[in-house]
Parts: sequence; C-alpha cells; structure tokens
Amino acid sequence: MEDVAAGLKSLSFESGLGAEEKELLHLRARAAGLAFCRCAHALYLCELVRSLRLAELLGHNFILKPQYDFVGGDTADVWLSCTAVSTALKDPLLIDASCPLAMSGGISLSLNWACAVLYTLLNICTSASLRSSDALSLINELFQEKWMHAVQLNTESFISSSYAASLRGDEPFPWISLTEAQTKETPLLRFLSSNKLMQQCFSAAYKSLLVTPATVTL
Repeated sequence: MEDVAAGLKSLSFESGLGAEEKELLHLRARAAGLAFCRCAHALYLCELVRSLRLAELLGHNFILKPQYDFVGGDTADVWLSCTAVSTALKDPLLIDASCPLAMSGGISLSLNWACAVLYTLLNICTSASLRSSDALSLINELFQEKWMHAVQLNTESFISSSYAASLRGDEPFPWISLTEAQTKETPLLRFLSSNKLMQQCFSAAYKSLLVTPATVTL
C-alpha cells in the first residue's frame, strides 16, 4: 500500500518533537539496529547449523546471548530504514552493517559471540558422537564453501594444546560450556583474535548465508 504521507515533513515522526527530544533521535536508530542485529545473528546461527546437515540433532538446549556495545563516531542512521525485519533481512546494506566481526552503524559485537557460534557447531558434532577428525572436516568444509581463502581449523583452535595432544582422531571433542565460551578467554578466542583471515572467513559466511539461505535435505 502506498504511503500517502511520504515526503510530507509536517506529518513525519520528527515534526512534533521538541529540541530536547530531537537530541534523543539517535536512540530510535539504535533500537532499530539492535532489533535487526539480534534477528540477523540468530538467523546466521540457524543457517550454519542447517548447513552442517545436523539440524535433526537440536534436541539439546543451548543459549547464545550476544553482548552488543554502542560505539561513537559512527552514525546510526543506516538502521532507520529497518521498518520491518522480514524485509530488512533482504537488504544488502543492512546485512553488511550487521556483519558480526565488522559491524557499523554505531553497534559492535565482541569476538566471544563468534567463538560461541563455532563452539555450538562443535557441540552439535559431539552430540552426534562424531569423531573429532570428522567434526573438524565438517566445520572446515562449511566455511570453505563460503570463502575460498578459508583458514583450516584444527584441534588446538578449539581446545588447549595439552588436551589436544591426548585427543585421538576417532574420539569426539569434549562438550564445551557456551557460558564460558561467551565470558572467558578460550583457545578459540585467542585463535580468532590473532587470525584476521579467519575473521574475514566468518564474516564472508555470514553475508553468504543471509543473502542466500541454505537448503538442506534430511
């Protein structure tokens, strides 16, 4: 339906605001940005899980709580176009702005969330009693399909070197606490922090999966 009030400033949201209220307009953009990012990042996790071809194993519970921060020096106006999330999730500009490790629009998200996403994929493989070597192959393949420069994740990317040394290739990975993955320094956090290529790979997968959602046959 056509918006008959489009272009009429006297009927716009801002027209009835006082000077003090106009100073708070950026909060409207931030609220829209947070709503979009929460939905987009949840969708990314779901698409990764589906791409892993293990969606039927989601009988166990796991909770990811992204911790968003507001940063200065970056306008939040990009989020004002987000009036309907279902439509906004198809907007390349908003997908770029919400990219987890390269966010813009005045919102940022720490590497801990990316670590928790990867540990979630690993836990799903552990739930299926997959061998650690097979789990690594599946996760690496998932990202290689999305970015040609994907970095190979290995056992020590996820767990300590001492534990990795005793883990046989035919054994599953240990269960990883997602609470600790989001609140503490982990081997994966150290790996991601020092590896820009892996960060770019994670971001490339995000953009690819949101632009072209995965299809899975179970």
